[in-house]
Amino acid sequence: MLNFRLRFANLNRWQRAWCIAVSIWLVACILITGYHFPTEARLRAGWAVASYQTLSGDRKTIDAADAECRSLSSTAASLICADDVLHMKYAYRDRLNGLTSYGEKQAQEERLPDQLFTIAEGIVLWAIPSLGLYLFAVSISWAKKRVNTPANPASEPAETGDVFRWPDRTRRKRRSGYRS
Repeated sequence: MLNFRLRFANLNRWQRAWCIAVSIWLVACILITGYHFPTEARLRAGWAVASYQTLSGDRKTIDAADAECRSLSSTAASLICADDVLHMKYAYRDRLNGLTSYGEKQAQEERLPDQLFTIAEGIVLWAIPSLGLYLFAVSISWAKKRVNTPANPASEPAETGDVFRWPDRTRRKRRSGYRS
């Protein structure tokens, strides 16, 4: 923990702000991904809703035929009509049971791929804005450095010595045979 604090303290302002923003966004992405995470029960419920929606036209037809049979006044015609409606209801129930069992099998097969896809979506949901924010901060930092550096820097002298001192040529050199 101490090592983490030292590393965090060594970051500059942009990097600290980025780390805090990315951490908050990571928590939000985890919550969003957890909310949308597909479980087998959710997938089964989705298949059940799809089955009911697929057969909704058949259900409307059965309900209309049943209402028409109830409105008939003669008992014989009403019984024949009720028998037809009963056969339609059995066929509807069989088709619905077949779609439901198919949905349960599909839910078991699709669970792992859907879960992996949801996790990948969560990672992308976190990574793209985080990377975009980091690149934005780096571009601001780069622009700030570029503004602070002069356009034409002064050239440096070739020698590193004192440039304002002239060589001393006023002193006479000693002659080898002459003593003072």
